[in-house]
Amino acid sequence: MMTVAAFMRGHMNIKPVMISQSAPEPFGELSVFGASEKAINLVNTEGKLITLHCYGHGIGPAGWLLREDEFYYIKYFLEQGHPAYFKHDGIHNRHFNIINDCRRVNLQLNDTVHISHTQLTTILSTMQVETGLYGTLADVTSNDLSDDLQYFIDQLHTWAEGGEADWRCAIGKGPGLTPSQDDMLIGILFSAFSDPHYAENAQQLLRSDIYLGELTTAVSASYLEQARAGNFSMILKELSVVGSCPIDLALVMEKLLQHGHYSGADTLLGIWLFSCFKNESYCH
Repeated sequence: MMTVAAFMRGHMNIKPVMISQSAPEPFGELSVFGASEKAINLVNTEGKLITLHCYGHGIGPAGWLLREDEFYYIKYFLEQGHPAYFKHDGIHNRHFNIINDCRRVNLQLNDTVHISHTQLTTILSTMQVETGLYGTLADVTSNDLSDDLQYFIDQLHTWAEGGEADWRCAIGKGPGLTPSQDDMLIGILFSAFSDPHYAENAQQLLRSDIYLGELTTAVSASYLEQARAGNFSMILKELSVVGSCPIDLALVMEKLLQHGHYSGADTLLGIWLFSCFKNESYCH
């Protein structure tokens, strides 16, 4: 944590650890759209969003990763209502400058992986972790699918057969800055982009003519737009690399569960639903 003496310095020039290559440039005044001990969401008047991440908690596709003391320094002044502005060289506030001259990380998903449905179900069936809408992962993966969840499977079959999946009645449903069914859809998109049989058509899974900002929060719309382009968080990229090694897979899944109140569990539920869809397809 930042010391009192550090706060008294009055102004800091900050160089991020890294910035995602796919992070947008939201020029103009930035407003705080949700802040936690791990992340601060900043959005401009046009709805473009970036996320400042605290070191040790990963980085998202619209993310800037900051050292812990610098993150808390910035968070303090932003929460006091001091405005920040995005300019060509970074983010500026009367108490800090975050310069964008730093390492860029590519969070576009390029790896394809096969995760065994049996293996995935076995791991999830041990996880007594609550999803946003459907109880624990253990309960969901051990029982018949509800009508809500079957809807996701049905839309995936429509897409796989060359039709258009329609997610409009699902997007925005559930609690939080990233509603549950949005996180599930991100898990589904991740699975499509990382699967060698479906990656080529993954971009068609979420239609580009759907204006997400009218259906869900600015934060969630940003993450869905990134996922539609194949950009995901670093922890999901890590999941695509560990593949079918059960120990590594379980460890990365546990790390994913640390993201958000329900977000990690809901994302894993989406990954599992895509796996259910594939399992059905291979059986027919």
